[in-house]
Amino acid sequence: METEVVIGDNPWNFTNGGKSTIDKVFLLSIEEMVKYFGDSGQLKNPSAMFFVDDGFNDARKATFVDGMSARWFLRTPGNHQNFVSVVTIEGKISVTGDFVNRVSTELFNVGIRPAMWVKKGGLLI
Repeated sequence: METEVVIGDNPWNFTNGGKSTIDKVFLLSIEEMVKYFGDSGQLKNPSAMFFVDDGFNDARKATFVDGMSARWFLRTPGNHQNFVSVVTIEGKISVTGDFVNRVSTELFNVGIRPAMWVKKGGLLI
């Protein structure tokens, strides 16, 4: 389904997220990621300068088909306009982020976890 995708500001550094878009496939925001993968409350009450590191790390981990761990991009900006928030290979949320144009290498795997809303029998899932 076409969805209005709001690009919110960074919750810790207040980096401007920019204009909303209308998309069918999108990346999760930090807020959506903690909503669907678990939330310890650290996002709203930071206990560290760079990461949300909590009991939900394992749920946030991602791997490539070959089993290699991967960090994955979120759509929330990092602490600078050229940075984007990411989930690290350990499942931590890097709120300060990483380079938007980070290239995946053998030693530094980078991926995405696309999201979308679908309607099934009149229900939005």
